[in-house]
Amino acid sequence: MNFIFLSPQFPPNYYLFCEGLKKRGVNVIGLSDAPFESLPPQLVANLSDYYQVSSLEKYDEVYRAVAALIHKHGRIHQINAHNEHWLELEAHLRTDFNIPGINQSILPDVKNKSDMKRRFRQAGCSVVEGAVVASAAQAHAFVEKFGYPLVAKPDKGVGASGTYRISNHGDLEEFLRIKGDAIFFFEEFVEGDIYTFDGMVDYNGNPLFLMSCTYSSGVMDIVNKDLDIYYYYDRQIPDDLIIEGKKVLQEYDLRMQFFHFEFFRRYKDNKLICLEVNMRPPGGRAMDMFNFAMDANLYDEWANALCHNAPTQHLSINHYCAYVGRKHHYQYSLSHQDIQQKFGHLIRYQGDVPQVFSRAMGQYCYIFCCHEKEEMLAICHAMLEKV
Repeated sequence: MNFIFLSPQFPPNYYLFCEGLKKRGVNVIGLSDAPFESLPPQLVANLSDYYQVSSLEKYDEVYRAVAALIHKHGRIHQINAHNEHWLELEAHLRTDFNIPGINQSILPDVKNKSDMKRRFRQAGCSVVEGAVVASAAQAHAFVEKFGYPLVAKPDKGVGASGTYRISNHGDLEEFLRIKGDAIFFFEEFVEGDIYTFDGMVDYNGNPLFLMSCTYSSGVMDIVNKDLDIYYYYDRQIPDDLIIEGKKVLQEYDLRMQFFHFEFFRRYKDNKLICLEVNMRPPGGRAMDMFNFAMDANLYDEWANALCHNAPTQHLSINHYCAYVGRKHHYQYSLSHQDIQQKFGHLIRYQGDVPQVFSRAMGQYCYIFCCHEKEEMLAICHAMLEKV
């Protein structure tokens, strides 16, 4: 099998996907704009070839690179980056080179908020009212029909970047002033908590594992208000979340794919509302958190599923696993040394957060595991308590 891994050097832990593939005899080919000499040794050790382009944003150049790699190695069986930023590039390449996976025909349904909402309705899931807004007239018409507050987000966008809460007429006019010609998607504002439905399906669409994450605050508020954050993977996934998540899986008919779906649990009626889909693992250190929670190696399990359509072990959730992100401009009650002394025996990972994620994820993080939910939450609050 020939596998092209796009931008394999980022995030830095993703070299482990390449390691899992190499163990199974896969010809792993890196394709990126990073100089070869800048690649970490643990990544280089798992690549059989590497092709550098001047920029992965230049499609013609990337297309020629893949054509050259096909000429050299033969048919490319899979191409992936497990990274939302390159989803569109992957789909374009899969379409042009007839490679299995998400291609350009389905791309709008996994990138555009408006198309996601249509698919959620087809799946029989609950949604809040929303509409594409390209003009001031459309914005005012939405407000006249549904009122304030509302959320405006790029119709085609990633995460909470460029997302606004609009609470009154002044907010709306300011938003219209700065949005320019961009196309946004307006939705009714939902008071609730975010729950994720995460996992991976095999070639037959069967889930190999399921996880669910809960956040301390909405990501939009964390980014826009510069808050710090904790989130955790629960040992028990709510039954209704499994039902709604599987409806979305069936609607999209995913095969051999990681997924990261987001839902609101609405405060007023405890109802789950579909928010968005992401066809990749959750960002940051989520893959490592999966491993810590399940005492597993999902980089390796993914490679085994890709090559043999089966995991090597039964995957079950054994621990609560929490992420705490702290920001340097806040003064916390517990110092780094205090945290080591009090909680060091529970910490599985700690370190700096890449700058591109720091607004949402903090600048330094701690990941730890507990058996009891109350203990886990108490530690999160202690790490983030301010002077």
